[in-house]
Amino acid sequence: MVSVETYHVAPAPTLPSKRRNTTHGAKDFGADIKNPPNYTLRWEKTATTNFGLDFAVLNNRLSGSIEVYRKHSTDLLAQRDADPTLGFRQLTLNYGNMTNKGVELTLNSVNVQTRSLRWITRGELWL
Repeated sequence: MVSVETYHVAPAPTLPSKRRNTTHGAKDFGADIKNPPNYTLRWEKTATTNFGLDFAVLNNRLSGSIEVYRKHSTDLLAQRDADPTLGFRQLTLNYGNMTNKGVELTLNSVNVQTRSLRWITRGELWL
């Protein structure tokens, strides 16, 4: 019979070292725990949707693209005020969410094209 156990490893508490002055003026080293371990921290998650259309007309003299996108992220790391009785001012938690969405429009035109001159205009718009 085989037994399998799963262990979850939490991030270690932060232990910044610092010099302290004692009451007798001697220097001593010490460490404070600034961030308590959090066994529930997990990777941030992101979902992205993107639709696009490329086009060219008038023998490629006018071309461009239209893109519509949406990006939604969850479980972003954020600092939250902690209960003062825990002994810490803030905790790092998977607390944040963010959504980004918009439309991008790109237009290209060949205004003049001769043997010695080619004038191209490009414009972009983000909403």
